[in-house]
Amino acid sequence: QRSRQSNVAPSGDVARAHHHGTIQAATVINAAGYRGGEVAAMVGQYLPIVTLSHQYLVTEDIPELVARGAARLPLLRDPDVSYYLRQERQGMLLGPYEWQATAHWLDGLPQEFAHQLFDDDLGRLEKYIDAACERVPILGSAGIKSVINGPIPYAPDGNPLIGPVPGLPGFFHCCAFTFGISQAGGAGKVIAEWVANGQPEWDVWPLDSRRFLEFANPRYTLAKAIETYQQEYGIGYPVEERPAGRPAKTSPVYQRLKEKGARFGARGGWERAVYFP
Repeated sequence: QRSRQSNVAPSGDVARAHHHGTIQAATVINAAGYRGGEVAAMVGQYLPIVTLSHQYLVTEDIPELVARGAARLPLLRDPDVSYYLRQERQGMLLGPYEWQATAHWLDGLPQEFAHQLFDDDLGRLEKYIDAACERVPILGSAGIKSVINGPIPYAPDGNPLIGPVPGLPGFFHCCAFTFGISQAGGAGKVIAEWVANGQPEWDVWPLDSRRFLEFANPRYTLAKAIETYQQEYGIGYPVEERPAGRPAKTSPVYQRLKEKGARFGARGGWERAVYFP
């Protein structure tokens, strides 16, 4: 804890180096959050993870909420506009998943960044603030107490990256949590069972870090992460195939099928014809 990790050198037992020395360990878990990609690179692996910025604002106390005493309002989500709104003490907290998602550190994270925030960027939130004030009019007269604009890691599909690394016994990933508080309990159970028993009790393939193969390169990861962020409150349709980052891999017959009007889906990065209209 509070030690800067400089290297992970697998040799027999996994070795983890930091600025106080080297620790020999039979098991290493990459739980480095938005620095998970850096730790993966130390063992020669690319981890499909992108850091986006997510903002929310907290208002000053609102007299109508103060008058309610201990009674609290329910959480409100507006999927049409794409924001959530909930009571925060005697004020309100508004957080959008905006359509101007901003990626950071595509060329590497600054070493000095730790437990910090980005500068406020309220211009990105103006549309959502206006919509929330229309839905909940008392927001219109409330002052802004604080704006939080922080880093949030995203895998291409928005799910965590949990599980063992092929070819590196004893090395596991447990990172890319976009909703860490809600996912923490289940993730802790799964990774503990993976380490102790060799496999978890549940089938967690949608979270398994091995679900992304070589096709999930930086270009694909960035495009998909932004698409996923922007669609957090989007309607999920059955067998939906979202377009960002595609095509990643195509067969020799792809162009001919496309000319014939094929509609494609993607599996394992490969474009495959699923129907002809």
